[in-house]
Amino acid sequence: MIERFGQCDAAQDLQTVDPQVLSDLWWGNSGVIDSDTAEGIAFDPSAFWAHNEYDLGNWRLERNRFTARYFEAYHAIIPKSEPVEDYDDRNALYSTRFDLNAAALYPDQEWYLRMAIDGIKRLVQAYPEGYTAGGNASSL
Repeated sequence: MIERFGQCDAAQDLQTVDPQVLSDLWWGNSGVIDSDTAEGIAFDPSAFWAHNEYDLGNWRLERNRFTARYFEAYHAIIPKSEPVEDYDDRNALYSTRFDLNAAALYPDQEWYLRMAIDGIKRLVQAYPEGYTAGGNASSL
């Protein structure tokens, strides 16, 4: 499954990845600069070199307050990678890291771990044979 998502355009050749990942992009690290124009700002970066869609994994979480409007604005600037049909599953895979991080930070709040487990189960069910390319199957 991870190999399949590594086949997206930006991930195929890491030399072409445009490193614009904040990696701690959530509503608590964002604000409005100008209420008249709704111009926003993101702060407290923890930047690293990764596929641009990685940032959006944190937006998927139930605890986050970003709506579809934020995804649309993001993709107006940075389009979804091909294959677009795998976009939601790539986002689910990336969100697993944020789910597991929250579960480690807040072990008394079991729903964080439940979100991670449910997301992993959904992806494994979606790709029971792993990724198949040229007849060679691979899996997690």
